[in-house]
Amino acid sequence: MAPHNRPSGIRTSLRQHLHSLPPSHRSPHLERHLLAKEKERLEQEIVRLERRCRQCRQQAADIEAQLATATEGASTRSSMLSPTGGNECDERPFSRMAVDY
Repeated sequence: MAPHNRPSGIRTSLRQHLHSLPPSHRSPHLERHLLAKEKERLEQEIVRLERRCRQCRQQAADIEAQLATATEGASTRSSMLSPTGGNECDERPFSRMAVDY
């Protein structure tokens, strides 16, 4: 078999952390090695998750700032359009007329 045509079962078993020897038949040295590798993998995952958590918090803060800006802008625009906020000298804010199409 060519090197690029490896069966997918080998990769799958490696990704799933499957081993040919059950834990009861492993040597203590192999068991320590496997535990050390698992600890290293978990520490790397913790670093990735902490980075992702910081990214999510930053995105949430950015969205909160955008929301505050949009809310502030909307309240400013609505006060300009409201009958009491914009032209206070006019009693009627809008005049209506019929339009034929």
